[in-house]
Amino acid sequence: MIGLRGSGAKAPGGFTVIELLIAAAILALLAGAIAGAAPSARRVFDRVPAELDQQQRGRSAIDALSQVLRSATSIIDSGDSTSLTVIVPIIGGGRAVLAGQSVGVFDLASSPCPGAGVCGFAAGSTAQIADGRGRNDVFTVAAVNAPLRRLTASRVFAAAYPAGSSIAEIDQYTYRLALQGDGSYSLIRETAAGAIQPMVDFVRDLSFTIGNQEVTVSLSVEAATAPLRPVLSDRIFTMSIRNRNLP
Repeated sequence: MIGLRGSGAKAPGGFTVIELLIAAAILALLAGAIAGAAPSARRVFDRVPAELDQQQRGRSAIDALSQVLRSATSIIDSGDSTSLTVIVPIIGGGRAVLAGQSVGVFDLASSPCPGAGVCGFAAGSTAQIADGRGRNDVFTVAAVNAPLRRLTASRVFAAAYPAGSSIAEIDQYTYRLALQGDGSYSLIRETAAGAIQPMVDFVRDLSFTIGNQEVTVSLSVEAATAPLRPVLSDRIFTMSIRNRNLP
């Protein structure tokens, strides 16, 4: 007659029910611990590429600002340390010298006078006039007259510029932060015409300090994904950029 085995009975080479229950409980505890640690492990796994991304975006912003600040011929100080407007000459653009003094209708000397038309200038271009003594103005060329070699500025200046003042075709850019739809900020470049050109995303802070022939740029870059921002510190980048073109 075959008898029934008890709950603690064990078949040759097998496990008892109690042993199986203990093993299942241990496995459940391990699974729970692994599941609990998974988000932290995932954040650690994502941290390295996120830090590299911060580094790359910060360096890209500093490099772009360094390039334009080193080639700038003047800086417009608005008194707001969070934005900066620079004047950059256009290589191969219009260039000329005044033949006589004027407040807004400029007769140009025959030399130097590169380029086609009126010394390379065209209606609608942006130009800067400078007297060589620290006074300068930015204006839009309203009209050109090739036979007379004459430019008409979009406005009349408060005082006349003397003969010998230089005029150059330029780009004027304003660098600042712009709020985006997701609540973050991006470094942007704004042209004299008001066109917005995005440069670097997720830039939290930006400041400029203007010194003698030098501008110090400081900015901080945050993580590009919201889950990493509480555990990943902002990266701060600071650089002093010297420009011998500045007065």
